[in-house]
Formats: sequence, structure tokens, C-alpha cells
Amino acid sequence: MQRHALGLGLLAVVVACGTSSEDLREVRDGQRELRAKMADIEKKIDQLAARPAAAPQPAGQPDPNRVYNIPVGDSPTKGPAAAPVVLAEFSDFQ
Repeated sequence: MQRHALGLGLLAVVVACGTSSEDLREVRDGQRELRAKMADIEKKIDQLAARPAAAPQPAGQPDPNRVYNIPVGDSPTKGPAAAPVVLAEFSDFQ
């Protein structure tokens, strides 16, 4: 649909300018080039969509997309207790 609109738009500009057949040929060549590029992009998109899903994480590895809830308990804190994000740091001073 967008291709047709683009073609009609270019045709309207060409007709309004009163151009020659050489100019029309140049416009058609440009359209062919654009169509070839769009076909290449569509092919690449189809290839990406056909890729298999990502492999599951190996056993024992943490999931980087998971949200972990860590109870703070009576540990010292800084900032509001109801903060939407809490950073927890553990260190061992030995």
C-alpha cells in the first residue's frame, strides 16, 4: 500500500512538473531500486523471524532477566523503606 502511494505521489510530481520521458525513466529506475532494497529488507526480517528461540540457560546459572526479592530484615538501610528499587550490598570485612 505504501509502495502504491509513493508511486502515485511521484507520478503526481512528475506530471505537475511537465517532465520528459527521460525524467520518467529516471523515476522508474529509482522506484525499481527502492523496491529491490525493500525486498532485501523484507527478506532479512523474515530470516530474523524464522530464527529459533534462544537456548535456555544452563543449569546453575542465574537468569539475568529475573527479578530477585531480597529481604532486608533488620539490616541497616539508607533511604525510604518503600522505595521501588532497592540495591543490596554484601561485604565481608575479614
